[in-house]
This record gives sequence, structure tokens and C-alpha cells, in this order.
Amino acid sequence: MLIGIEALKDFGETVAVIALLAVAYGSLHCWLARDGLTSLVLGILFGLSAAFAMVDPVILQPGVIVDMRYVPVALAAVYLRPVGALAALGVAVATRLAIGGIGGMPGAVGMTLTFGTMLPLGRITRRAGSRSFLQLVALALASSLGLSALLLLPWDIALGYLARIGPTLVLCNTIGFLIVAKIIEREQRLIAREADLLQTSVTDPLTQLLNRRGFEAAYARVLGDRRTGRGSALMLLDMDHFKALNDTHGHDFGDRVLREVAHRLGLALRQRDLIGRIGGEEMVVHMTGLSREEALEVAARICHDIGDGPIVGPTGAPVRVTASIGVHWTLTPPALAVALSSADDALYAAKREGRDRFVMAAQVLTSPVHSVPRSAAAAARSAG
Repeated sequence: MLIGIEALKDFGETVAVIALLAVAYGSLHCWLARDGLTSLVLGILFGLSAAFAMVDPVILQPGVIVDMRYVPVALAAVYLRPVGALAALGVAVATRLAIGGIGGMPGAVGMTLTFGTMLPLGRITRRAGSRSFLQLVALALASSLGLSALLLLPWDIALGYLARIGPTLVLCNTIGFLIVAKIIEREQRLIAREADLLQTSVTDPLTQLLNRRGFEAAYARVLGDRRTGRGSALMLLDMDHFKALNDTHGHDFGDRVLREVAHRLGLALRQRDLIGRIGGEEMVVHMTGLSREEALEVAARICHDIGDGPIVGPTGAPVRVTASIGVHWTLTPPALAVALSSADDALYAAKREGRDRFVMAAQVLTSPVHSVPRSAAAAARSAG
């Protein structure tokens, strides 16, 4: 009976510590802003909470202790990235081996067994979607598998201890795991909700491109990085005669055109390139790590991909759409207002010269210096 009471005392203290870490989960995620680093820090803290449990354990005999160490190790394996889960296991195992005694090695093996069981189970249940209560109960029960490592002790001792303390520890581990798991899952839902809200605030709902706010924020990060390689190009794209297209075929078709153009831009550009819709039929692209000549090739490809793929109109007949593009290229990216102003001047030059073409602006705000109609853009694509 005394052992059961001591186990419950250790249960309360350990669960309180881990619960505090679970509550801090969201704050750490926002503060560190990087999933890998957040997981590593949390893993170390979870490992320290396991170490805390071993500081004031239930002593069965000199060198043989039982405590709540399996709960933080199991939770780390289920909820943290591998780097964090391994950090938690490493801290916990190192602490148990440092404490020593004849139970040192069985204790380390038990935590490793718990970790090795919970890691795949956590991934399997996560792939199934949100975990049901029954799944959480199954995970909670599995967190006690490490107790079987007591069998590495002499069997008469191990079986006696398992009979005396086993049921109490399984119950404590199960309840403790469930309590903290529910807190962590609540924090994860809050993080996901905030991420969705943030994504919505910077995304254009029609095209799923960055909106003006999102593009400005992404461009600011590029300015802070400064690792632009051989050059930086900002391209301002405007659909030709878009108002007439809307008036003739309807606004629903106009929306479909914008979605299709956004899709074609995504196919034509690299994953790291920035694409935004900053108003009406106006879209903007920013690329780094390319020369002036390569920027011209990209503009030619975009012109070709938009102009050479008719879109089926409301009557079933194909409707040809084209775009004009103004390109601003510099060795390093300037302030966004400067690049947009230069690209805008080049864009209007493209429209004055007949549309369905791109114009390269000078590196300073002077008259455009390069104009290519769509026919030349198609030739450039064929040559590539």
C-alpha cells in the first residue's frame, strides 16, 4: 500500500511538470518559429521531466527504482519530430544510467523499448487523421510496455515487483499520458488554426496566390536574406483587354481565366519563386538567382504559356487570352516600391507597343530598353 501511495505522489508531480510543458508547447512554437528547433527544445525539456521523475522515485531496493519516466518519453515519441523525440530519450537514458544500480540497464532498456514502440504507433495514428479517444487510450496503455524490462532482473525479484507495483504504474502511466496528450492536442489545434488564419490573411482567395500583403511580407524576407545569387527579377503581369473579356463572356469566366493564369505561372516558375495577385487582373512575380538574360527567357516562357493555351469559354468555344509583362532586373533586389514602379513603366510600354509581349526596363528608372512580342517569345521557347 505504501508503494502505491508513493507512486501516486510521483505521478502527480511528474504529470504536473509535463502538463506545464504541454501548455508551453504553443508558446515555444511561436517564439522559436521553426518546427525543428521547437521540437529539439521540447525534446530536451521532456527528457528533463523524465529525469525529474527519477530524482524522487519509488525505491524498491537499492539500485532498483520505479517512477513516471515512461510518460514523457512516450509523449515525445508520439508528438515531437524525430530530433526532439531522440533528444528526450537521450536525456532520460543518460540520467538513468548515471543513477546506476542493478536496475540501471533494465531502466534504460525499458525507456528505449517504450520509445521504439510509441514512435511508429504515433506516426500510424497521426496518418489516420485526428486521434480518437480509443486510439489515445491504446497509446497510453502502450506507454507502459517499458515496465517489461524489469524482467532483465532476476525473475523472482522482477515478478514480485511487477505484481506489487505493476498495476499501479500502468494506471498512472495511462492516466498521465491521456491528460498531457489532450493538452498537447489542444495546443496543436490552436497552432493549426492560427496558421490557417495567417495563411488566409496573406492569400488571394480566388487564385490561391499571395495577396498584396503576403507578397510584400515575402519580398521583405528576400530583402533580409540578400542571398540572391546572380540577380533579381520582378515581373509585373497584366491581362490584355481583361475588361472586354469580362463584358463579353461574364465575370465567372474572367475568374476562371485568372485561376488558369495563376496555375500556368505556377507551372512555369520554380517552387521558391514568389507569385502574387496584387489587384484585379494584375499579378507579380519575383525571382532570384538568375541573370538578366535568364530573366528575359522566363518572361518569354510566361508570355508563351499564357498566350498559346486558349481557354474554353461559356459557349464551348476556345477564347484566346494574352498578357503584357514589365520586367525589372537588378543584381540585388531594391525596395519593392522601386522595383514595382520600374516594372510598371515597362508594363505600360508593352501595352503601348501592341500588348502580348514583355518589356525589360533599364536598371534605373529610364525608358524601356527591351521589347519582345509574343511571336518572338514563342521562338525563344522553341529554341529552349
